[in-house]
Amino acid sequence: MGLGLKNCLRRDLNGIIESNQSH
Repeated sequence: MGLGLKNCLRRDLNGIIESNQSH
């Protein structure tokens, strides 16, 4: 469960970073 949450957060952070770079 902990790893799943970490993966989810990491994925969200990566998406945000990609969005910032895209804009």
